[in-house]
Amino acid sequence: MKPRFRTILPVLLILLGSCSTTRVLEEGEYLFRKNEIVVESEEGTDSRAVGKALSGYAQQKTNKKFLGLFPVRLWLFNLPGDSVPERGLEHWIKHKLGEPPVLYRGYQEEATIDRIGSALQNRGYFHYRIDPQKRIKDKKLTMVYRIDLERPYLIGKVRYPEPSDTLTRLIRSYREGSLVRTGDQYRLETMMEERERITGKLEEAGFFYLVPDYLFFSLDSSGEDRKIDVELLVRRDIPPEAGEIQYINRVFVHHGVSVQPDEEAGDTLFSHGMYHIHPGGMKLKPRILKRSVLLEPGQHYDERNYRKSLRKLTELGIYQFVNIRFSETGDTGRSELDADIYLSDDRRRRLQAEVQAVSKSNDFAGPGLVLSYTNRNVNRNATGFRLDLNSGFETQLSGNVSGINSIEAGTHGELAIPRILAPGALLRRFRDNPGIPGTRIRAGYNYFSRSNLFTLNSINASYGYYWEQSDILSHDLKIFSLDYLKLSNVSPSLEGSSLLRRNYPEQFITMVRYSFTLNDLVHPRKINHYLHMSAEASGNILSGVDAVFSGSAPEQGAPSSILGVPYTQYARIFSDYRIYYTISSASKLVSRFFFGLGLPYGNSAYMPYKKQFYSGGTTSLRAFPSRSVGPGSFYPGDSLDARSYLDQTGDIKLELNLEYRFDIYRFLKGALFLDAGNIWLVNEDPDKPGGAFRSSVFLNQMAAGTGLGLRFDLSVLVLRLDMGIPLRKPWRPDGERWVLDAMDITDPAWRKENLVFNFALGYPF
Repeated sequence: MKPRFRTILPVLLILLGSCSTTRVLEEGEYLFRKNEIVVESEEGTDSRAVGKALSGYAQQKTNKKFLGLFPVRLWLFNLPGDSVPERGLEHWIKHKLGEPPVLYRGYQEEATIDRIGSALQNRGYFHYRIDPQKRIKDKKLTMVYRIDLERPYLIGKVRYPEPSDTLTRLIRSYREGSLVRTGDQYRLETMMEERERITGKLEEAGFFYLVPDYLFFSLDSSGEDRKIDVELLVRRDIPPEAGEIQYINRVFVHHGVSVQPDEEAGDTLFSHGMYHIHPGGMKLKPRILKRSVLLEPGQHYDERNYRKSLRKLTELGIYQFVNIRFSETGDTGRSELDADIYLSDDRRRRLQAEVQAVSKSNDFAGPGLVLSYTNRNVNRNATGFRLDLNSGFETQLSGNVSGINSIEAGTHGELAIPRILAPGALLRRFRDNPGIPGTRIRAGYNYFSRSNLFTLNSINASYGYYWEQSDILSHDLKIFSLDYLKLSNVSPSLEGSSLLRRNYPEQFITMVRYSFTLNDLVHPRKINHYLHMSAEASGNILSGVDAVFSGSAPEQGAPSSILGVPYTQYARIFSDYRIYYTISSASKLVSRFFFGLGLPYGNSAYMPYKKQFYSGGTTSLRAFPSRSVGPGSFYPGDSLDARSYLDQTGDIKLELNLEYRFDIYRFLKGALFLDAGNIWLVNEDPDKPGGAFRSSVFLNQMAAGTGLGLRFDLSVLVLRLDMGIPLRKPWRPDGERWVLDAMDITDPAWRKENLVFNFALGYPF
């Protein structure tokens, strides 16, 4: 640590400590410091787990602390002093940024004891003693609740109602898979969850009017010591219709509504088992709409079909809102329901223009323009069409090579068809999925010119399917993808550049890819997970075609071609796994592990440039510019003019990220992060010494960085600013790669070389 930094740090600590957090308190007032819950129990009880579970039941809260260590907002409240003007900077700091001291309130002690007692009983602890104690020091008060626990009650016999009708017969059949099991510790929460489970199954079986309150558990503790016998019963006074299975009678679809009137004037059309009421005409063909409606006349009501229909209709993307209501038929004498589906049309066509101001980590900057045309409902089939026209200009404003310009222009089109274009049997396979399965067709062209150095033309097209297996699991299968790249107008000064020819050769890239995403963030829990995995292979079909027509397999040394153009062969996999750990309502710890591997083979000696991995940038190693780390310990050097248009990429990527996120003030959030990782090559490259992966040294080649960030979370938009500082530079000589001891934030030269700012939209992961 630099001497100057060692001097600044103690001064900061003295300034923070010099402002007392209790100096404004009057006699008899105490700053409430914290709650402590100390549990002592009989053998067989996990005292630590019980104490941790009870910590959230303390009634009185404390001043918020930064990183759980220091009450920054309380310190800001005291900073301006006691007398501040009614407006101005001091008033803003004290009353907007600051937080007044939280004082100890005696009446909250009894409320806390009651809440802890209820929580203990709900967990099966019916014999306990709570002893509240106060600990005071320097006008700061800590409340200690000492709890003595006896052994908890366990579940004894579990009974379900004797079958006397359809309702009780079904309830009894749901015993298998019960959450309430003999020998488990009694928990009220488990009882409630079991009741919800049974009610959910009954709703799927057609009991539309049944609610959880119609079921209850009877408890009996008069048997064995510390045992509770439980019996699930049906209330005797439930409405008659709640005990009957309801069937779907008619399905009415109300098109083009802005509200939900009881009656609408307009034409009515009966088609595909549904009555269509369309005052202003139907925006969607009935047969297309039928694919998203799983409510059919004659079938019993099923809660799953209701929810799936609601979701499928919403995901068509052509309605502003969708609502489904059920009502008694009233004219058949049977237990039947009419379903009314209300559809409010959204705008069909949209034209957008987006002006971009691009600033890249390789010193290139310039404006860009994107024009987009969207049609959400082509030919009344809910088929989405999007056409993008993009253009951009960049110039290198600084760096070792300045005055290099680039021009980019292109067009890309996408057709999203809300069904699988496949034989009927396969199409029916996806009917019960919660979301809309679809077919995606894409095509595009891109032109890129870098000054007088080279020109790159590329054409791409793809065809694939996407579908959701559940609300947390989705799949994407690209069964065909083709990219054609052609390099031209190469400057004589670059004719001998192996890097240019290797990364931008004329070639066909064909690919088959499957990926899936598991994301349970839609169900907020203490710990949530996200996993995205992808596997793809390229060139195997072309290799087979080439072998048939040429009579021989391709050789590594002399790449074979189709129509005179070489084709690639490679395999590529990657995995992105994230864990979201909620510490409190105002803080969260997020970690990510990324691994990627690409293997060229057969007709290819190298991975295609667009399929290689890179490290550094706004969503990677944030203490390093984009594509500036690796491969391995390789460093291109500041004098390499090829660096002005080529980035550092590799075949293997390993990256680990850790980020602590916390609230600062309303929409302003903060983050502290630590990133580590690198990329490597599969094979040795004489132009990139130290870039190949070696199991014995790869850990020593890991780059690392830390930093802090601000997030302006505006709900619909998140603006992110991160400042990163490198901790470890893998290209430095062995033994000198850790650079923390060289940190000197007061030195302009150090700041210019090491401070990296990243501005982006959204969270990094």
